[in-house]
Amino acid sequence: MESRFAPALNLLSNDHYEEYWTTGVGACDSTRVEEGVGRMRRVALGDVCAWPARTTQRDGTLLIPYYNGPSHGRVSGDGDCGASVDGGKTWSKRATATPHEPGSATNRMNVAFGMLPNGEATLAACGWSLKQDAVSPSGFEIDQILSMWVCRSSDQGKSWRSWAE
Repeated sequence: MESRFAPALNLLSNDHYEEYWTTGVGACDSTRVEEGVGRMRRVALGDVCAWPARTTQRDGTLLIPYYNGPSHGRVSGDGDCGASVDGGKTWSKRATATPHEPGSATNRMNVAFGMLPNGEATLAACGWSLKQDAVSPSGFEIDQILSMWVCRSSDQGKSWRSWAE
């Protein structure tokens, strides 16, 4: 199966630009895709769908939210938090922030992400319940919009507590 790349996030500094991508197929760990003057592309996470959202913790740890399904919301999945402690060279999963409801075809993949003044990471997420659909490539299609959850982490994304709306 062919690998498809999607931009996940951009990191900028005064003289350097890095673009991190995710793949829908095949696991990758920070594989350098393309390098040029002042620009570098890396594949940060494989088999996931991520957003151009990043927060930097006080100690420099980078956190990103991502949906752990290899599609744009057409399979059940969770909202996970990934971290890099080396400026984005390598990434790993920290924890699941928004789990899907057990035994259901749901996901919470639409997120807003940031850091509060007290240093806590915060994530607001909603998603969909899914229904079976024989013509969809995944076998599912969106059924209903799920309510918003607000989640916070006080330990750099290692654990999350959530409040359902």
